Amino acid sequence: MMHLAFISLIWLIPIGLAFGFLRSRYNTIWYGIVGHFVYNFCITVYEFWNWF
Repeated sequence: MMHLAFISLIWLIPIGLAFGFLRSRYNTIWYGIVGHFVYNFCITVYEFWNWF
């Protein structure tokens, strides 16, 4: 899991700020949910692709 890798804060903090901005701007959490899903999906595909 990437949650304990401190180096990942370099890209997770800006993404979190962007999701927070979208939440405050459009008053919905769906952009953050979809963004989180897309991010996790991309990482899963990347890891699966490198596994072979």
